[in-house]
Amino acid sequence: MGDLLDAYRADLTNAGKETFSAWDALWLQCGVVLQRALELEPGARQASLASGLHAILDDPWPASVFEAVERFLRAPDENESPEAATALCALVMLIANDAEDAGAFAVATSLLDLGRALVGIAEFRLQGRLVAQQARVFRKISELDISLELYQEVEQLAEIDNDVELRARGALGRGVIARVRGNYPEARRRFLSILEYEPVTDELRDLHAWACDGLLMVSATARDFEAALRYGARAVKVTRRPEHRAELLVNLSNVCLEVGQYRAALNTYLRALAQTRFHHIKLPALGSAAIAAARLGERYVVDELTRSGLDLMTSSRLDYEVADMLREFGDAWEVLGDAASARKFREQSMARAQRGGFFEIQHRVEEAMRARPTVPPPSPLAPDAMAIASQLSGGDSLDLLSAAITNQE
Repeated sequence: MGDLLDAYRADLTNAGKETFSAWDALWLQCGVVLQRALELEPGARQASLASGLHAILDDPWPASVFEAVERFLRAPDENESPEAATALCALVMLIANDAEDAGAFAVATSLLDLGRALVGIAEFRLQGRLVAQQARVFRKISELDISLELYQEVEQLAEIDNDVELRARGALGRGVIARVRGNYPEARRRFLSILEYEPVTDELRDLHAWACDGLLMVSATARDFEAALRYGARAVKVTRRPEHRAELLVNLSNVCLEVGQYRAALNTYLRALAQTRFHHIKLPALGSAAIAAARLGERYVVDELTRSGLDLMTSSRLDYEVADMLREFGDAWEVLGDAASARKFREQSMARAQRGGFFEIQHRVEEAMRARPTVPPPSPLAPDAMAIASQLSGGDSLDLLSAAITNQE
């Protein structure tokens, strides 16, 4: 348990927090079960895991954890059965993903290490899934060279058994790293290669959704907004994961905002806000939604979004996201003609950006203060892209606002 506790303490120190979420104890309890099983001979591990994981069911954990544990407990009880290994891998990935989303990156990688040790080296696909998730964690903390090496390991595991899923996972990871490094042609090539595989499993469907998400961002960077809308709508349709859907909706909203489809942008931001609990999604969505509402002239909506954002920032340590949200609030109030509010939010954004060394935000605030506020007219769109924007604009904005604010933490 020492290694996992050390990782947890390091994460808390790095994040400047006393706790991450309501599920911190779950990460640690799961880690205890895994570590104790790993200390035993292989023949005794299955029973130890079953006993330890069954004890977890006594606590009020999320439904997804109960389901994952139940799948493991229903697997054949002979030692090292493939069904049990698959169920264990899924559980470890689920718990590690929760830690990762909360910002406990060392805990996430430690849990994934334990999972790799327990599922067995002969389970190439399971090893590849766990390695790919570790690679994603390292990418999030900007350790791109380590991340790339891990994705290459995933591709090597794919070649052992001609595994399409692992090839797609490796391509996705390398595509994201290429995009982060500014190599957009390489990123596009990697993402498109994933769409060549038939989405015949849930895992491949998820990978299709992530590839379309990557293509949305690459297309938007190239200012091919019609393609971005098409890929984004396809990704939303394919994804099975609520949190990924919320991220995709924000990305689609950004495209709608860029092309002047302000109702579609506002309503889609509000839907995203109602579907996520994560601050790294909520904060950018609140600021951008305020801009969309301001360009529609809806002062009440801007005021409610501003109040919600100010409440949220008091419990958030995402300094960059908070600074950028305040910048966007300033832009929104400038569009509405409230120069005093615009100046107040821009000064707050600038102060945070200077403390954090966020030079891009500083530059954008300075630019906004020099420019006159404008509401760009809608850009022309091809009929199919226009149909996507029209669909996204559906619904009553005030009803959607109520749902978004109700979901506020």
